[in-house]
Amino acid sequence: MQPITNDLLSYLLVEFRLDWNGIHGIHHWMRVHDNGLWIASLDEDVNPTIVSLFGIIHDACRVADTGDEEHGSRASKLVEELNGEFFKVSQKEANILSYACLMHPYPVVSFDPTVGACWDADRLELPRGGIEVNPKYLSTTVAKNYIASLK
Repeated sequence: MQPITNDLLSYLLVEFRLDWNGIHGIHHWMRVHDNGLWIASLDEDVNPTIVSLFGIIHDACRVADTGDEEHGSRASKLVEELNGEFFKVSQKEANILSYACLMHPYPVVSFDPTVGACWDADRLELPRGGIEVNPKYLSTTVAKNYIASLK
């Protein structure tokens, strides 16, 4: 797995339009990163490099904390722009990461273990904004079991 580099984080810091310490800022990104790696550690079919990168890229193109329906699309395009310069993944991996970023704002599930882990890593963060996690929108057994254990 490739580490998240200071160069990548520095680039995102300069480009990020919201509060770096806000609800969709670096602390959220790193918790999604960590959630994704936790899910990957319990599911060998999950690509840890993709979930790691998803954690810090998925909300990096937000222009508003609410009502920004296009942020997933912008993050998807950012994957293509940054691959090869700030990180290096295969085209297949870039496609998976790009798709995960594109679709993460929507209430859908995925049968692809890596995409599902990305989305679940983000959805496990919903309570920070006062939103209860709905298990019907979780894709992984790991995340579903975790939410069930809290009840």
